[in-house]
Amino acid sequence: TAISEGEGAIASLKEEISSLTASIKDLDNKVAEATELRKQEHVEYKEERAANAAAKNIILMAKDRMDQFYNKKSSLVQVSSHRSLQSDTLAPPPETFDAYTTKGAEASKVT
Repeated sequence: TAISEGEGAIASLKEEISSLTASIKDLDNKVAEATELRKQEHVEYKEERAANAAAKNIILMAKDRMDQFYNKKSSLVQVSSHRSLQSDTLAPPPETFDAYTTKGAEASKVT
């Protein structure tokens, strides 16, 4: 009976070992999949970061170009600013047409 109990214990331990071995293989497969996924995500991250850096550089170049274009120091801008300072000495506006008057009832008839 002690031998049969020992053989039963050995059989159950063999089942546990095979079950644990299968679990370890499954876990190894999951770890390998997760590692591969992280590698792919890292490659995508590096590509996206490079694209963002390139876009940032393009935006900065465009900003500098616009700054150069719109912030020119020219005599026209200076003349214009001098004119705005003298706005209180402007001539009166030109005379316009007479005041608006309506013609009456006969003007609304369609012929």
